[in-house]
Amino acid sequence: LHKALYTTLNINDDKAQADREMREFIEGYYNTPFETMARTQSVFTGNVQESIDWLKGFIAAGAETIVIRFGGPDQSGQLELCGKEVLPAVRG
Repeated sequence: LHKALYTTLNINDDKAQADREMREFIEGYYNTPFETMARTQSVFTGNVQESIDWLKGFIAAGAETIVIRFGGPDQSGQLELCGKEVLPAVRG
């Protein structure tokens, strides 16, 4: 059985901003309260290092594939930040 993670991530040094963006994204996408979706979906907000540590936890638990979408309005910026700072450290 191939172990995979599908998660929604918002990488931001400003935790409050990341939380607001994630809430708006999830509620807008699913038209359901954030708390309801957060109980059944994998969502995480944090800075670069927190995001690295969080993803590495899944790898340590056996995840072989990680699929990330970004919970926020700046999809391109999140992708760039993740590609430059998070993924190299996670792969490392």
